[in-house]
Amino acid sequence: MYVSVDAQGQVREAWPLNSDDAGLEDPARDQVRKWKLTPARDSNGNAVQIDGPMSFTFNTAVDPPPLHLNDSEMRSLATKIKEPEWPRGLIQPGQTFKTEVSVDEHGKFTGVRFPQGTGGAQMPIYAALSKWTFKPLVVDGKPVYVHGTVIFTVR
Repeated sequence: MYVSVDAQGQVREAWPLNSDDAGLEDPARDQVRKWKLTPARDSNGNAVQIDGPMSFTFNTAVDPPPLHLNDSEMRSLATKIKEPEWPRGLIQPGQTFKTEVSVDEHGKFTGVRFPQGTGGAQMPIYAALSKWTFKPLVVDGKPVYVHGTVIFTVR
């Protein structure tokens, strides 16, 4: 975040510079604008206005952590399954690809993580998974966010 601080140490302006989570930019900016810092001083000891970058590390966690389901459990939640359309000649029949899939509490596919070595299989797998639909997983009467393994075998 790039900040401008007046001679009294009050943060007057804050601009996001670079973030890997845009959803945290506005809340962080709102908080930083409320800060009062120790005033900066020039070589004569006079309080001065300054501006410059400040960096922050965001650590987030989900409590409790999402459940992790195996392939058969993930497939049992699926109400619509689309198998990947494998490119000819690039991927050999019999190859298997293990992916980690996320599904929100509404049953919506929210993302996939590919292990190393999936190369040319990533696009066909993502294209297929984006067409899957899931029923929400309900635990103790409440729908929950889940992660799970989905394994694809080239036929």
